[in-house]
Amino acid sequence: MSQQESIPVKNLALGIAAGFGVVAAIVMMVLFISLLGMDDTHHESEELRSERLKPVGQVQVEGAAVAQAPASESAQETKEADVVAPASKSGKEVFETVCKACHTPPGVPPAPQFGDKASWGDRIAKGEAALVQSALNGIGIMPPKGGANFSDEEVKKAVQYMLEAVGAESPEAVSTPEPVKPEPQASTGLDLAVGKQVYETACGLCHNMGIVGAPKFGDKTLWAPRIEKGMDTLVTHALQGFQGETGVMPPKGGQTQLSDEEVKNAVAYILNAAGADVQSSSEETAPESAMPAEKPAEPAAPAEPAEPAPSAPSLDLAKGEQIYNTACALCHAQGIAGAPKFGDKALWAPRIAKGMDALFTSALQGLGAMPPKGGQMGLPDDDIKNAVAYMVSKAQ
Repeated sequence: MSQQESIPVKNLALGIAAGFGVVAAIVMMVLFISLLGMDDTHHESEELRSERLKPVGQVQVEGAAVAQAPASESAQETKEADVVAPASKSGKEVFETVCKACHTPPGVPPAPQFGDKASWGDRIAKGEAALVQSALNGIGIMPPKGGANFSDEEVKKAVQYMLEAVGAESPEAVSTPEPVKPEPQASTGLDLAVGKQVYETACGLCHNMGIVGAPKFGDKTLWAPRIEKGMDTLVTHALQGFQGETGVMPPKGGQTQLSDEEVKNAVAYILNAAGADVQSSSEETAPESAMPAEKPAEPAAPAEPAEPAPSAPSLDLAKGEQIYNTACALCHAQGIAGAPKFGDKALWAPRIAKGMDALFTSALQGLGAMPPKGGQMGLPDDDIKNAVAYMVSKAQ
């Protein structure tokens, strides 16, 4: 073939190759643009799907940030149920938390011991309803609800748990008694004279000597951080009870018969003695000295007993046990503040040697850290004598 004939063939081949190259470039550009469009469509579809699945509305609590949509409605309801309705504690859990300290050997007399049928016998006879009532409102040296913050139903379960441990059958369902709410009392102003009387009969037992963690009367150093908390806080602690770092105080110091106003006046009297500026509606003021006036060791002429002496009434040990449990056990059960421990023959022997009349006089008029009648001024003299006789009978 001649050179002139081969030139058109080459040109044709180059044209075809160029055409294929252009077509290939166009195809690649179309595919690239399509892929970009599919990616945008993919992302757009996800956004649209999220928009469609978004909750219709949201509830926002004032002051709180809007929460993210929950994973599922049932999960959210379950979470809310857990927060709103915490599980009630069982009787065993309540017992292990607060009751065990006194009701498990060696315990704190006269608390009946867990599982001891002998100590529970007389109490079981009273019935579950009476025992629940005692646990809710307090009895003897036991504060209401044992000094803990459980619901009435949880306290009832704890009583039933202890009864089951001694084989007592639970009677018919006992309706939880409504707590008695004291009638609101109008404030009559602070009266330090009344406060002094209440202090001497109810508060001095612990605060005179600073026992059981109680801040000592007139000790400005101990009272200063308490005074800083304010009168209202201290009155609340005195009325409702208080668990501190160094001790525990039951509601109204265990003297639940006192009115709120009387307790408030006692707090004011104590604070005034510790340097707080308390205004009183009476002329009575706290003693100038930091400590209350000491009683003479040997009065020149001791007062004669109020009752006639010719025929002393017979002693009632059963009555004495009742008085001991409600008035004397607070100190004598543990031997605090120098009180001879209940049943300790070695400690009681020298006291018994002095004779019953001497012991009666000490109990009625007070001795050492023990106030007259153990601070229970409302008790008749005969009840005090019966209590003394009961303690002596257990130490012989």
